[in-house]
Amino acid sequence: MLSISINRLYAHGVATHIAVGRATYSVWYNYDRAFYDSLTKTPANAREVVNKMLYPPKPNPLRTNTAIRFSLTAPSKVDLKVFNASGRLVKTLVNEFIRPGVYNLIWNGKDDEERTVSNGIYFIQLKTKEYDATQKMVLVR
Repeated sequence: MLSISINRLYAHGVATHIAVGRATYSVWYNYDRAFYDSLTKTPANAREVVNKMLYPPKPNPLRTNTAIRFSLTAPSKVDLKVFNASGRLVKTLVNEFIRPGVYNLIWNGKDDEERTVSNGIYFIQLKTKEYDATQKMVLVR
């Protein structure tokens, strides 16, 4: 069974959910095509997720895009953010309640205002009520 639903429609983009059997995929697309982020739940059953984890970004160092992967064992309010080396918030990637599973996200090296960020060291921070993790990445253009 295939079902597609638009969950959130914004002036600058759309959040869409696609369900194929037991797998659910969520995609964020920005209308100006200068930006693309996707949050994808793998078809894995939630019981197959052994622990909460923020995996290292790949590729690292990055030139344009990097894949960020994390897993959840229980439904949680998730904050996934990118900070620069001085601790300033650069981009909020996720700030919502999410079901258990393994998620993949692509960050394109732009800030919340869609400006390209400069070369340097950045930190990805994943926070839930029970879990807090940080991974380092290097942007080299």
